[in-house]
Amino acid sequence: MTHHCALPCHLSPTLTTPSHLRRADCAAVTRGAEDEPGFSWSEWTTGPQWLRRSQARGGRESGNGAASPIPSNDMTAGAWRFSFPRSSFRVHRQSSLAVVLFGYPGNFFLTFGWPSLFFVRVSRFTLPVRTREQWLSRLLERFVVYVPSVKQDRVHWHRFAPTDLGQKDDTLTPALVRIRAAEPVKSFMFQPRQQVAAMPAEEKPAEEKPRLLIGAKSCDLVPLKVHDRILGEGQFTDPFYNAQRRRTMVIAADCPTPEESCFCNLLGGQPFARDGADVTLAVVDNCYLLESQTPEGEELLNADSSLLQPATEAQLTARENSRKAAVEALTRTNPKPLPNELPRAVAAKLHDETFWSRHAATCVECYGCLMGCPTCYCFLLYDKAKENGLERTRVWDACYEAAYARVGGGANPRAEFLLRFANRFDCKFSQFKNDHGFYSCSGCGRCFQACMGKIDIRKVLAEL
Repeated sequence: MTHHCALPCHLSPTLTTPSHLRRADCAAVTRGAEDEPGFSWSEWTTGPQWLRRSQARGGRESGNGAASPIPSNDMTAGAWRFSFPRSSFRVHRQSSLAVVLFGYPGNFFLTFGWPSLFFVRVSRFTLPVRTREQWLSRLLERFVVYVPSVKQDRVHWHRFAPTDLGQKDDTLTPALVRIRAAEPVKSFMFQPRQQVAAMPAEEKPAEEKPRLLIGAKSCDLVPLKVHDRILGEGQFTDPFYNAQRRRTMVIAADCPTPEESCFCNLLGGQPFARDGADVTLAVVDNCYLLESQTPEGEELLNADSSLLQPATEAQLTARENSRKAAVEALTRTNPKPLPNELPRAVAAKLHDETFWSRHAATCVECYGCLMGCPTCYCFLLYDKAKENGLERTRVWDACYEAAYARVGGGANPRAEFLLRFANRFDCKFSQFKNDHGFYSCSGCGRCFQACMGKIDIRKVLAEL
C-alpha cells in the first residue's frame, strides 16, 4: 500500500523541520492510511534526520543524515540524495512544478524550487535476478528459508542451504513461475505427524529460528485462512499450530502459467495474491518485483534495501499484463462458473445415491485427494507406551477412512463409502461456507492430480 503526504515548503531558504509539522500541514493523505497497522504520524514528522538547504545554492545541512549530489540527467537535474534511517519514501510528481525522482528504502531525493514536497512511502521494489543469491544469503542469516524447486517436472518445497549458493544454474526463477508445490503449505504449520504430549513431561525444545517461505501461491494462502479459523482462533486454539504460524513469514509468488488442473477462479480466487502474505513476488523483466503487504513484510524488504530498486511503471505494467493473461488462461480452462447457490445445491444432493455412485465409480479409496488437500484439518490422536511413561501423537486423518466417524460402542453413521464420499463435498462446499463465509477449497487441483481414478471435482460440482 502506498501513502501520499504533502508538506508545504513555501519556497523558504530552509525546509520546515519535522518537529514543526502539524497534521493540518498535510494537503492529502490516502484514505485508510492512518488506520493501517504500523502507520503513524510520528514516523513522518519526528527525528533530526532532515535535509535543510542554505541560502547559497548547493549548500546543505543534513542533521544526522547524509546528503550527497547525484549525477544529473533529465530526471535528476539539480537533485541531491538524502539518506533517511526510518521507512521508505519516494518523491512523486503531483504538479507541473515537481520533478519525478525515485527513492528506495532509506533514501529519497530533493530538488529546488518546489511549493510543496510530496513524499510517498514505497512498497514496490525490484530485485535483479542476478543478485538473487546475495539476497538469499542475507535471508539465510535471519531465517530458515524454503523455496520451490522443480524435480521430475513437479514443483516441490526445498529447504535452501548455504551449499545451494554459487550454483551455475538458476533453479529458483523457473520454479517461481510454475504452479504451486505438490506439498501443501499447511504441512509447515500443521504437521502430518507430531508428538503433542508426553508423560512424564519432556523439556520444551529450544525456540526455533524464524522461517520464510518463498514462492507460495494464492491457492496456498486460502488454506492458511481456513486453518487460522479452525486451529488458530476461537475459545480453543492449537498452540502447536499457532507457534509455527507465528514464526513463519510468506512471500507469495504470482502464478503466470496456470495448468489444466487449476480452478481457483471458480471459487473466487485469482492466480496472484492480494492479501494473506507478507510480501508478493512477480517475475518480470529478469527481476523479482516485490511488494510489501504487511508491516513485517515492509521490514523484511527494508532490511535488504541496498539490493533493491524502486519498481518502474513499465515493470508494474508488465506485472499487470502477466496477471491479466493468467486470469484469461484460467477462464479458458474453466469457462463455466459453478452454481450460484453451491452450498444449497450440495445439501440438496446429499442423499442422492445415484448421483454420488456415478461420480465415485472410479475411486479406489487411496485417500490421495485428502492427504494432498491443503485445507483438510482433521486429525487423530493416539497414545503409545514408552519406557517409564507414554507419549501422545497427532496424525492427519481422512474422512474417507472407514472408521473415521465410528464412535464408542462401534456405531458408525457413515459406514458406507458413498456417505463418506458425499460428506467431503458437504464439508468443503456447504457446511464450511455456511459457518465461516468462504469455501474450504482453494481450487489448487492437487486432488485431481493425486487421484488414481481421475475424479475431477469440477465435474462433480458442475452437475449439482
